[in-house]
Amino acid sequence: MLENSTNPPIMPGDKGAIQQTDPLKAVRSCNPIEETNYQDIFEHSPNGIYQSTPDGQFLRANPALAQIYGYESPDELIESISNIATQLYVDEHHRAHLLERLQEEQQLCGFETQVKRKDGSILWILESSRAVRDQEGRIRYYEGTIEDITERKYTEGLLRQQIDKERLLSSITLRIRQSIDLDEILQTTVDEVRELLDTDRVFVCRFNDHGDGYVPVESIRNERLSIIDLDLQNFCFEETSQELFLGGRISAISDIRTSSSPTSYVKLLEQLSVIASLVVPIVKSDRLLGLLIAHHCTAPRQWQPWEVYLLQQLAAQVAIAAHQSELYQQLQTELA
Repeated sequence: MLENSTNPPIMPGDKGAIQQTDPLKAVRSCNPIEETNYQDIFEHSPNGIYQSTPDGQFLRANPALAQIYGYESPDELIESISNIATQLYVDEHHRAHLLERLQEEQQLCGFETQVKRKDGSILWILESSRAVRDQEGRIRYYEGTIEDITERKYTEGLLRQQIDKERLLSSITLRIRQSIDLDEILQTTVDEVRELLDTDRVFVCRFNDHGDGYVPVESIRNERLSIIDLDLQNFCFEETSQELFLGGRISAISDIRTSSSPTSYVKLLEQLSVIASLVVPIVKSDRLLGLLIAHHCTAPRQWQPWEVYLLQQLAAQVAIAAHQSELYQQLQTELA
């Protein structure tokens, strides 16, 4: 029978109690602390503290651990979780990897992974753990600490995004200064945008003299999503729509199934396997040179402000490159 958070742990199937051990030994191993009232720390620590069996049940848990996982009490957590790997870990193989390392190492500090709360939301945690063994060296149970690092990971993610955005903008700007090959600049742009946004399709749509759209470059997650040879007659953009884009209009659709866009345009997106779409105009000197477009084809997607801003900045750089290319072609024609 499993005991609650205030009693020494009993291993499932054992006739007697395991010799009481210090549940904060993992804490002291990774973060030395003064000898004090460890039971008081166990109950009032801001970090989660636990003991668990090798087959994935909690033997003991403190209030902070229950709160991290979204349960009302340690007892509810202990009673609700029968398999830590499948019920708590986003990737159950991470739990297996943790235990494999504890087979070889005396203790493990700073293991980062994602877990699921009771309500299904996802958290990042930092886990430190050790294996408690019997006199023959067999693992009796594990004990350790859990820290919620979701906010820190979010901040790190924002910082990485900012660094990646600045790198991408600098890279495209440098290429424009060094090259007059517009196709090369456009291809680099769509490739790097798709990678940064982790989306399915990014391409540039340009317009011929009749207003029909065509795709000179694209970057796709797999070949079946290619639209490079597709005839995009009118691209479902009426004259009024092109005027709106010329004025700087941004089209961000998170889910075409709930979009208020014209039916003809939604049908086109369906034909292209699109679920979410982000469209930014490429404008230079009051001319609509084209559109920079990102498509998400696997699920709805709420486009973030930084993603819209990034495409706007890149579209401005692409407009410079296109204008530069046109001037060069005009010069070549005059010299011919």
